[in-house]
Amino acid sequence: MEGQSECETWDKHVLGNKVCRKTYMLGERLAQRRHCTPKYVGRLFIDRVGIIDGLNPQHITDAMKNMLGMTLDYTTSYRALLYTQTLVKGSAEDGYSRLPSYLEQISLANPDSIMAIELDSINRFKYLFLACGASIKGFKYQRRVIVVDGTHLSGKYGGVMLVAAAQEENFQIFPLAFGIVDAEDEPSWEWFFTKMPSCVSDEQPLVIVSDRHVAIKSACDKVFPWATRGICYYLIQDNIVKKYKGKHLLYLVKGAAYAHTVSDFDRYMAEIQSANPDLATYLDNADVSQWSRLYCQGDRYNIKTSNIAESINSAQKKARGFSVQFMLEFIREKLGKWFWKRREDALSLPTQHSRGVEYLIDVPSETVDTMTVQPINGWRFFVKGGKIDCVVDLEHEKCD
Repeated sequence: MEGQSECETWDKHVLGNKVCRKTYMLGERLAQRRHCTPKYVGRLFIDRVGIIDGLNPQHITDAMKNMLGMTLDYTTSYRALLYTQTLVKGSAEDGYSRLPSYLEQISLANPDSIMAIELDSINRFKYLFLACGASIKGFKYQRRVIVVDGTHLSGKYGGVMLVAAAQEENFQIFPLAFGIVDAEDEPSWEWFFTKMPSCVSDEQPLVIVSDRHVAIKSACDKVFPWATRGICYYLIQDNIVKKYKGKHLLYLVKGAAYAHTVSDFDRYMAEIQSANPDLATYLDNADVSQWSRLYCQGDRYNIKTSNIAESINSAQKKARGFSVQFMLEFIREKLGKWFWKRREDALSLPTQHSRGVEYLIDVPSETVDTMTVQPINGWRFFVKGGKIDCVVDLEHEKCD
């Protein structure tokens, strides 16, 4: 056995975060060894500490020094940590080979899930798509706005994770689908989008919000030609600061992006034109219908950024470097915890509204007293007073 000369025989079975020994207490025999391999240190660390989540090489160094008086260099500690992660969470190769059986278990535990794996011309992993049945069923009750984004993986073989998410009734993240692809290019996004119709149906309307990535636009135009496209406002804002040195004008751009009325939008754009004509030209060329609330062709509601998808990417940051199977299981467990907590919270509500909605409708009485409502027809009303004057459309749930 590899390493037999430096450490005694080990049981290769991994139980949770622990590796079970067969014979000797290694700590008692440590004094007889002047040099230890990373594998030996890794096995010893798991035996003594039993956890590896959230650790870095310095934790290995400190733990071995405090417990057993070992002095390790950074390279040994780093390689020991990599070895312990492989023992507990599997290698990159194991993760890909176990994908089919793992997805089968997901399907049994979560009926109506949609999943797909595609291989390349020489039978190697290329694409994966996964949407749990619970998310698909739940999306039927959400606003039809989907935010998509991608994030690079840091494992042995790299790759990119694609995410599609919505916003639920309490204005919280609602994960819909995940994809793992080789690169964030047009073929990858197009393949991902071809799996999405099974999750969202072709009922209109649908708004897809993302960054200005050319591959996303092209794939969306091919698969969802009937959907409305929207771009993240924060990306517009970032370009304004970096390319046009217009940080001092951000309040005007935000005012135009969030404007409810044509008069307000025109007023903000006129001020931008006067202060920085190049910036005004950029905003026009960026397609006003994609970054402004007023001119959006679909119902985008309050979703102006891609923060929803980016937050999911941030939540699974710790698992990006591990095997693909472990990463998917990490995501599944996290979603299970989210949905369970939200269900418990929903059951405790005293009204039929979510906490987020209750907060919005809890308008101070002194503000209400200053507002007047004039009916236009059975569904539309002109509201005057408060912060703005606007027309409220109850049928389409928006304010113009």
